[in-house]
Amino acid sequence: MEHLYYAAINLEKEAVRLTVLACGLDSADTSRMKQEEKTDYC
Repeated sequence: MEHLYYAAINLEKEAVRLTVLACGLDSADTSRMKQEEKTDYC
C-alpha cells in the first residue's frame, strides 16, 4: 500500500503546481473562473 501513498502525494503536488500555474496566468480560461474560487486556491 506504500506505493499508493506516494502516488497520492505526487498527485497532490501536481495539482498544487497546476493551480499555481493557472493562478499566475491571465488567460481567458482563468478569468472565467469566479473570483471566489480563485481566492480559495491562490
